Amino acid sequence: MKLGRKKGINLLELMIVVVIIGVLVGIAIPQYLNVVERQKASEAVQLLGVLRQAQIRYYAANGAFAGGASSPCDTVGLDVDWSRSTDPTLAYFNQPQCAVVNPIVKMERIDNAAYGKYTLQIDEDGAISCVFDVAVPNGCTRLGY
Repeated sequence: MKLGRKKGINLLELMIVVVIIGVLVGIAIPQYLNVVERQKASEAVQLLGVLRQAQIRYYAANGAFAGGASSPCDTVGLDVDWSRSTDPTLAYFNQPQCAVVNPIVKMERIDNAAYGKYTLQIDEDGAISCVFDVAVPNGCTRLGY
C-alpha cells in the first residue's frame, strides 16, 4: 500500500482561491463602474465642445453669448441644430443650458445613484469643470474633472 497525497483539492486550497477571486473582483468592479461613468460623461463633453464653438461663433457675430440664466441651447439661436427631440442619443444628461456668462454651456447628469447629481460645464476658454451634489462629494474627482 502506497502512502501519499490524494488527488484533488482540499478545503484550505479552495478557500485561498475564493479569497483571491474576491479581492480581484473587489478591485475590478469599482474601476469598471468608473470607466462606464466616464464613457457616459464623454457624450456630454463632446456636445459641450460643439456648443462652445457655436457660442464662440455667435459671440463673433453678435458681440455677446447666446442664452440666459437657464436657456436650453436649442432655443437661443445658435447655428447648431441639436435638441433632444432631433438627437435622442443623449440619454444620460439633461438638455444643455446656454448662458451669457461663464460657464457658457452646462449639462446636468440625469439621475445617478452611484455618482450623485453632477453638472459638467465649459467656459469660453474650453476648460471643462464639474460641480457635484453634496450627497456624493467625490463623484467629480472619480470622473477626473
